[in-house]
Amino acid sequence: MLKEVREELNRIVFDWGYVEYGATGINIVSTKGNPPKISLASSSNCVGVISFNMMRSDGIQAEQGRLLLNMESYGPEFSLLINDGHGGNDSNMKRVMEASIARGVTFFVPVQVAS
Repeated sequence: MLKEVREELNRIVFDWGYVEYGATGINIVSTKGNPPKISLASSSNCVGVISFNMMRSDGIQAEQGRLLLNMESYGPEFSLLINDGHGGNDSNMKRVMEASIARGVTFFVPVQVAS
């Protein structure tokens, strides 16, 4: 039998909804029928990055995955990079996939199709 565990959350209420936060998560909840958004903006060609990190025992975050949006000459392009398991440096982040309207989707790893 599954036991539901509910973390105690702190809540900040706004006229559009609320933000809840606790020890391991953040919830952004819209109560006005318009979905909540997180906006990343930059004046550089790399518009935004979401990084997925493991916290090491020494307190350093080791990046394991990265989703980024670059503005290329042919338009915006998403890239997915994953750590190759040989360290936490940028050189260990390997491009797995790129996607753009202009060029379609390109994979840099073998692709398996489920039967």
